[in-house]
Amino acid sequence: MPSDILRRAIIQTSFAAASYDTSNILGGVYLLIENGVLEATATDGSRLAHRRDELLVNSPAKRNSEADKELEAKTQTATLDKPVSLKAIVPARACGELLKLLDAREACDVRLAAVSGHITFETETHFLSSRLISGEYPRYQELFPTECKYLARFKREEVMAAIERVAVLSDERTHLVKLHCEEELLQISSNTPDVGRAQEEVAMNFEGQVIDLALNVRYVLDVLQKLSTEDVHLEMTGPLKPLIFKGVGDENYKYLLMPVQAR
Repeated sequence: MPSDILRRAIIQTSFAAASYDTSNILGGVYLLIENGVLEATATDGSRLAHRRDELLVNSPAKRNSEADKELEAKTQTATLDKPVSLKAIVPARACGELLKLLDAREACDVRLAAVSGHITFETETHFLSSRLISGEYPRYQELFPTECKYLARFKREEVMAAIERVAVLSDERTHLVKLHCEEELLQISSNTPDVGRAQEEVAMNFEGQVIDLALNVRYVLDVLQKLSTEDVHLEMTGPLKPLIFKGVGDENYKYLLMPVQAR
């Protein structure tokens, strides 16, 4: 497949993998290629990042002539040597090494192969092999909310900059920031006893009643930094229920984050 598809999937998911236990299934990125779709998923139990990209798949066995090969070379986005699905939990560290090899400035094709508990990634100039993490990945699709009671839309860079400034006075132990959504205003605040309090307000589009949330500031900044869209959708169902971050115009990516209960 083209390297940019795989690279984007790894960038937008691997940061959410658990760093506390690299040998556990949560310490890796779950790659799934099935029915012409590439899915990449990572979670540490408090958040989950998921990307889904449809691939135009061709099978080499069906190539009959040089003309066919030339046509397929112009149209294909992925080629499967065998009509089987690929399922692999790749260690997050290996994904980090892979990103170093897949240069964003030089698009290329990358070949994936999984066999005997290992996966390989190969381009014209590089080869990377990694062991796979064994185990059954959680049924993550069931975690995404089926309804949305509150919907906010805001400028990604404006909110990211405001959170970074407010985070300076967040508690060093909890790393919490509080969001207050009301009408056309997003209020972001943090407070550390005996140190100080910070607060900023950012304009947004909001649908729903007033809602207050408490979130881990690092988990919020991580996704805002990885999104490439100008605007962001934040879907909510309640102050202590999962939130979904999506880039406006990019329906293939979603990021689930669990709020926390703050005093």
